[in-house]
Amino acid sequence: MTYLWIGLVSIASGMLGGLGMGGGTILIPALVLIFNFPQHFAQAVNLAAFVALGAISLIIHTKNKMVNYKVGLICGIIACASAVGFAFLSKNLEAKYLRLSLGIFLIIIGVIQLIKIFVKKLNKKDDKKKNIC
Repeated sequence: MTYLWIGLVSIASGMLGGLGMGGGTILIPALVLIFNFPQHFAQAVNLAAFVALGAISLIIHTKNKMVNYKVGLICGIIACASAVGFAFLSKNLEAKYLRLSLGIFLIIIGVIQLIKIFVKKLNKKDDKKKNIC
């Protein structure tokens, strides 16, 4: 039964990843809080899933001619270097600090998303006012 639930969490994670939110927002907390896996293990699983999902996304976006190779190469090099550096850093951190940093990161991302929604709604209201006059 546990494998069924892990599968369902993985599906939800993949859906969010495909939508651009990032599957780790579901996968890591679920593995730690629901299934009681260690924090380091959950983050390693998330990285493995990210590589697989990223490869699939790259293939799809390449077929749709949506890839800017120059920007992608620059981002890829920086992201890989950062991932290696932070993987070594996280290896030496206690799980409670990893949980805290992930929680802070998720809160920041949530606040940014709320601000984007609020700004978008304000811009729509301004556009409606301009069209009336």
